[in-house]
Amino acid sequence: MTQRALPAVGSPMAAAVATGVTLTVLAVATPFLRLAYDNPSLHVALETAEGLIGALVAYLAAQRFRVSGSRRELVLAWTFSLLAVTNLALSAVPLVTSGARPGGDLPWIVMGLRLSGAAGLLVAAWADPAATTTWERARRPLAGVTAGVVVAVTVGAAAAGAWLAEAVELPLDAGATGRPRLVGHPVVLAVQIVAMALFAAAALRFAGRSGGDDGLVRWLAAGCALAAFARLDYALYPSLYTSWVYTGDVLRFGSYLCFLAGAALEIDAYRRGQTRLAVLEERRRIARDLHDGLVQDLSFIRSQTAAMAEGAEIPEMAAHVAAAADRAVQESRRALDALTGVAPGPLVDTLRVAATEVADRTGAAVRVTAEGMVPPLAADVVRELSLVVREATSNAVGHGKASTVHLRVLLKAGRLRLVVADDGTGFDTAARGSGFGLRSMRERAEALGGRFAVRSEPGSGTEVEVSIPLR
Repeated sequence: MTQRALPAVGSPMAAAVATGVTLTVLAVATPFLRLAYDNPSLHVALETAEGLIGALVAYLAAQRFRVSGSRRELVLAWTFSLLAVTNLALSAVPLVTSGARPGGDLPWIVMGLRLSGAAGLLVAAWADPAATTTWERARRPLAGVTAGVVVAVTVGAAAAGAWLAEAVELPLDAGATGRPRLVGHPVVLAVQIVAMALFAAAALRFAGRSGGDDGLVRWLAAGCALAAFARLDYALYPSLYTSWVYTGDVLRFGSYLCFLAGAALEIDAYRRGQTRLAVLEERRRIARDLHDGLVQDLSFIRSQTAAMAEGAEIPEMAAHVAAAADRAVQESRRALDALTGVAPGPLVDTLRVAATEVADRTGAAVRVTAEGMVPPLAADVVRELSLVVREATSNAVGHGKASTVHLRVLLKAGRLRLVVADDGTGFDTAARGSGFGLRSMRERAEALGGRFAVRSEPGSGTEVEVSIPLR
C-alpha cells in the first residue's frame, strides 16, 4: 500500500518534484542569477499555449466520459474547460488588446477561476473512477456548479477590486534580484498558498491511482506537482499578474506540458484501441462472410453427399452438388474481388444472382422487383447487401421450406430498402430469439448505417427488411 502511494523512481511524478525543487531552490538561493524578465509578449505566448493545451485535455476527458460515463472524467472535462477559458479569454486576450497587464477586477477574477480549477482537479483526483453517470443526469448539476463558481468569483472580484485595490503592485525592477519579494496583497499570497495545497493534494492522489496503463492519470499527477511549485513561486515572486516572466511561469508552463504529454498518451492509446477494434471487427466480418457464403454451400454439399453415400437416389443430386461447389468457388472469387477493390456489377443484378444461387438448391423460384434508379454503390456495400440476401434466402428455403422468394429493391427519400419475403412456414420471432444468421444480417445493416427488421408468424411466411441511407 505504501509503495502505491509514493511515486516510483523515474516516474513523471518524481521528475516533476525534482524539477520543482531545483527551480525553486535556484530562484531563492542564487540572487546573483537573473531568472526574471520583463516580457509581456512571452506571457501572451505562454498563456495562449496553456489555454490550447487545456482545451485539448478537456476534449479528451469529455470523450473518455462519453465512453465510460465516469464522473471523474466529467469533472476533468469541466476543470480543464474552465482553465482553458481562463487562460485564453481572461489572460491572453486582454493583454493583446490593451498592450499591458490588465488591472482592476480582472486579476481577481482570473485568480478566483484558477483557484476553482485547482479545486476541480482535487475533486477529480478523489472521485471514484468506477462511479458513473450520464450527461442527461449530470448536465443540470454541472450547470449549477458552473453558474455558482462564476457568480461567486465575479462577486468576490468586485469586492476585492473595491476594498483590496490592486492585486499586485510590483516595481519595474522586480526581476533584478533573486530574493523573494512578498509584495503581493496578503489575500493574493493566501490564495496562492491555498492553491498550492490543492494542487499538491491532487498530485499525491493522482499518483496513488496511477497504476495500470492510464498514462493520462500519471501525467496529471506530474502536472499537478509542478503546478503546486508554481503557486509557491508565485507567492514568493508574484509575476502572475505583472509583465514579468519568472520561475513560477516556467513551472506553470511545465505543468501544462505534463498535461499535454498525458493527452498525447491518451491519443496514442485511442489509436491502438481503434486498431484492436478494427482487427476484431474484421474477424467478425470474416466470420459473417464464412457463415453466409462458403459455410452455406459446404453444408449443402455435405448433406447431399451424405445422402448419396446412404444410397439415396434423388434426381439431379450430382448436378446440385456441382452447382453448390461452383457457387463456393464464385464466393471465394467475390471475396478476393472485394479485398482487391474490384467494382461489382449493378446492384439489382448482383442481388438477383445471390438469391437465385441459393434458391436453386431446393428448386424455389425467385422474383425480383425494383423501384427507382439505384446509383452505383461501393463494392463493400454491394457485397454486404448480397450476403444479407443470401442469408435471408437460405433461411427461407432451408428453414421455412419456401417455394417462392420475392426480392424487392426500393429507392425512396434518399434511402435504399431491401426486402426479402417468402411464402414459407414462418416462425415465432419472440420464441426463436436471435441466431447467428439473424445477428449477422443485423450487424451488416448497422455497419452500413442502416436498420434491420424481421417480421414473421407461424404459417405466414417471413419478411426481412434492410434500410440504409444513400450517401
